[in-house]
Amino acid sequence: MSETANFTLGALLIALADAPETAGKFASWTGEGANEPISGEEISAQIAPEELSALAEQAGLSEAEVADKLAEEIPPLVDALPVKATEVAIAPAQPVLARQQTLQQASISVLAQASQLPRSAVLTLLQ
Repeated sequence: MSETANFTLGALLIALADAPETAGKFASWTGEGANEPISGEEISAQIAPEELSALAEQAGLSEAEVADKLAEEIPPLVDALPVKATEVAIAPAQPVLARQQTLQQASISVLAQASQLPRSAVLTLLQ
C-alpha cells in the first residue's frame, strides 16, 4: 500500500486481495467454505505505518489492537459483501480506484445493515 495514501477500507481490502501472502485468505472469505483467519500482523503489513497510527489514535487503542480488531472483523465483512463487489476486488484488470470505490461502497452498505445504523453514520465512522 502506498505510504502517502489515506486509509480507506476499500484500499485495505484491495491490498489484502492482491498481496500474495493474503490473497488465498481473501478468496476463502468470498467462497462457500470456511473463512481462513488472518492475523493482525498480516493486516498491519497492508496499512502504511502512519495510517495505522492515525487509526489507533482515533480509536483510542494501540496499533496492535486496531490490527487485531480489523483481522477479526474483515473476514465476515468480506463474506457478507455482494458477489459483484468481491468479483471486482479480485479482478486486477480493473483500475485500482474503481476496485477500491466498489468495495468501499459495498462495505458501507453491509456495515450499515449489520449495525442497523444509517449509512451516514457508518460513513462518519469510516472517515
